[in-house]
Amino acid sequence: MKDCYTDDKKVKLERLEEQILKDAKDYEEILILCLGKYNETYSPFLSFATKVSTVLKTNNFPVYGDEENPLLIEKRFISPLNFQIDKHHPNAFVLVVMNSLSDTKKVVGNLYYENKPFETKDLTVGNATLKLCGSFGKTEEELNKNSLDLATINEIATEVSFSLMHVLNEKQMGKNILSLHKEK
Repeated sequence: MKDCYTDDKKVKLERLEEQILKDAKDYEEILILCLGKYNETYSPFLSFATKVSTVLKTNNFPVYGDEENPLLIEKRFISPLNFQIDKHHPNAFVLVVMNSLSDTKKVVGNLYYENKPFETKDLTVGNATLKLCGSFGKTEEELNKNSLDLATINEIATEVSFSLMHVLNEKQMGKNILSLHKEK
């Protein structure tokens, strides 16, 4: 899914929803983790993930990471969370939501979904990753100059949040139907 978000966003979000549900079909539930970088001084870096989590939490959906308690990409924060998820949600499909950066302008504004964990050299998180490329550049000055404005990030995050709510509702509905069939 390497289409620009702004190009036919409704179709893109519908495809995203279908893909997440397909990838999560063998799992009991879907958990959302909204991540940001710990040592990042580039201020909009957390904005996409925290906006998604805020919308989800406001609508009573379970999510890890928000503006008050951001989940930071740091082993000391994620390792205990991975343990907690394994213990309390052993059959959960974990979707990592985060912002990303690029070296080129042409991908800014794109949403990327991959059915694979987010990985760094010493950390693996989740089952799948959803990223918004919010800026490009190599220095903080370039990143600040070449980033999506906060209003655009918020608009994309809100639309993505509603798509994720739809996915979570669909997954819960499917789980409830399976429970009814098992009871008979």
